[in-house]
Amino acid sequence: MRDIPRRPSHRSWAELAATGEAVSGFDDRPVLLVWGMRDWCFTPRFLDEWQRRLPSAEVEPFEHAGHYLFEDEAERYVARIASFLAETEARP
Repeated sequence: MRDIPRRPSHRSWAELAATGEAVSGFDDRPVLLVWGMRDWCFTPRFLDEWQRRLPSAEVEPFEHAGHYLFEDEAERYVARIASFLAETEARP
């Protein structure tokens, strides 16, 4: 948890801020946001912000998954990402 910059005094805050500003530049690309809705750290409020920055992104909320959604719902997680990649590859 200490590695997550939560205030400007954190040593990696500047990098986080720069990354955050750059995210919107990816809105012209296919994006899938998979989100564990029970995540104790990256709560649904963070998902809201990602959606604000990437309004054309596809969103797949995992209602019963937490921070480790790839463990909590492994099969569905893998299937959804595989489906997204196949759909993306098929686009002209």
